[in-house]
Amino acid sequence: MPRILSVLCVEEQPFIPVRHDWSRIMHRQDLPPGGRWVSVESSRMESATEDRAALPTLLALPDSHPKTFALHELAYGHTTAWSAKTGVSQIDYYERYLSELLDGLMAGPEWSKTLVVIVSDHGNRMKASNAGNYRIPLLIVGPGVSPGRDHEFRSHLDLQRIVAAYLTDNSSMPPSRSEITVVGSTERWVYGEITASNEYLFVDDRTGGIMAIQGRTRPITFYRRFQHMIDDFGRRYGP
Repeated sequence: MPRILSVLCVEEQPFIPVRHDWSRIMHRQDLPPGGRWVSVESSRMESATEDRAALPTLLALPDSHPKTFALHELAYGHTTAWSAKTGVSQIDYYERYLSELLDGLMAGPEWSKTLVVIVSDHGNRMKASNAGNYRIPLLIVGPGVSPGRDHEFRSHLDLQRIVAAYLTDNSSMPPSRSEITVVGSTERWVYGEITASNEYLFVDDRTGGIMAIQGRTRPITFYRRFQHMIDDFGRRYGP
């Protein structure tokens, strides 16, 4: 049976709506101890040990579970405390993280059957009403993955079908979307909509005020549609 593992270097991550779908969820305290790893202690959500501390655990998985789906939710760079404490920028840190991860995977016999998917959640969290903040990179690496770029308009909701297209002989990707709904960010709770033609609307969740708008989207229509999505989510994953 495949091993389905979620690895987090944070102290606690309470926002996992499908906990029963994972074989195991590992937090910071579940990782092997190591005195050389840097930690930051700030808010409850951001108290964490650097992400490279999880690499030994991730790289050991293929030996014990040849069929494994592992998710590593990254923490370094989520607050400026990391750069202040280490002197290493996010770009430099993750270049090292990914190099060590790929080198370790490629050195093992399971590399020929491995797919690595790298995706972000949002850009600068101080710019929650900037549409460009939600145009995020998706990088897929693995044996047999041909170089190329995909310019279709998709969202995180399409990630499952995108991964499935790369894992199976069925190469059909999910179709491009006409619009996507977004939520951000840690600094300020904002929800909004972005269309494929670059129209957008962003609303402050606390006040209901419009923070940014471009195009013909009617705020009241979008508000009702967004509230319906929240209600549906609550019915699926609520208590």
